[in-house]
Amino acid sequence: MRTTWGQVREGLLRSIQELGSSQQFETLRRLHAPLNVFDAPADVVAFLATREGSPEQKNELLGLLVDVVQARSDKGLALKLLWLGLWPGLDGIFRRRARLFDGADEFISTFTEIFLRLVTAMSRERVSRVAALLVRSTERDLLCERRMAWFEQRHIDVVPDPVSDDVRAPQQVEPTELANAERLLRLVGGRDGELLFRVLVLGEEKGEAGLKLGLTRSVAWKRFYRAFPRVQARLRQVLSSHASRFRVSEVSTRNAGATR
Repeated sequence: MRTTWGQVREGLLRSIQELGSSQQFETLRRLHAPLNVFDAPADVVAFLATREGSPEQKNELLGLLVDVVQARSDKGLALKLLWLGLWPGLDGIFRRRARLFDGADEFISTFTEIFLRLVTAMSRERVSRVAALLVRSTERDLLCERRMAWFEQRHIDVVPDPVSDDVRAPQQVEPTELANAERLLRLVGGRDGELLFRVLVLGEEKGEAGLKLGLTRSVAWKRFYRAFPRVQARLRQVLSSHASRFRVSEVSTRNAGATR
């Protein structure tokens, strides 16, 4: 797994040294004065990824790269430079969290999606330290994504009906049962109950569910990941309670039949 992760870095380093990247970099240098002090993309990485140099200059440069990604001008190169420039911090996330995933491919694909989303959604006016925010937020969202996956594997395969204590597979769920599930999530999720219901029960993508509720994609992601850990324990408790009551009812029914 460590080998695969290391190959990602090596691939990015090779990519920024290609002719196309050099040409893109020259274009960026003409447009953005802070890049004029660097002769090649690799020089930007060397400056950002080492302990030497001014933290203020590094923060300014990282912010500039974020702006370039958000403006979609030479986005690919800027994103690669961000990833490589933040590599020490991102590599620390790999060391701490990769074991939570089923292999390097799952970790890297989830990591890449989260990192790009954070860079794209960042509000530069509100951020004082770009590196700290991106590294910490990437790790936070990675953990939230893993928790959600575990939750879905353990609980979303059954949908309880709080009225009848019946447990059925999702494809057998009736409209009344969906309504009961929605009420359950509203109870434990508060204002984010409907968002949780759409994502966890109906299987909608978080951003799409948010748009239907009048939220931007970034706000929907943030609210989902803030709400999910908060309701997870309570929701598991409720679901376990229903499952337990179902088993007791089932045993009682069998015993009654045996007696007759």
